[in-house]
Amino acid sequence: MDGSGSIGSAHFKDGRTALRNMMELELESGNDTRYAAVTFSNTASVNFPFLSYAESAKEITKLRYKGGHSNTQAGLAEAKKLFDDPSSGKN
Repeated sequence: MDGSGSIGSAHFKDGRTALRNMMELELESGNDTRYAAVTFSNTASVNFPFLSYAESAKEITKLRYKGGHSNTQAGLAEAKKLFDDPSSGKN
């Protein structure tokens, strides 16, 4: 999720809400989907690794806006690490 200055804090909050709504729709469809979150601005970080809906729904509300430059490449690199090794985002 883009948390750079080009997004702004209000749009970041709207994006977080949209993701949560998408997750709820997926749950209602009966799918057992797991979610992970990566945010990026100057740098990128894994906010949480692949978790169940219940766990990720709590965690997504904790995502914080940082501002800064848009380092999309760093965000994509962190996301790829999670897809290649789902345990890589665990603390």
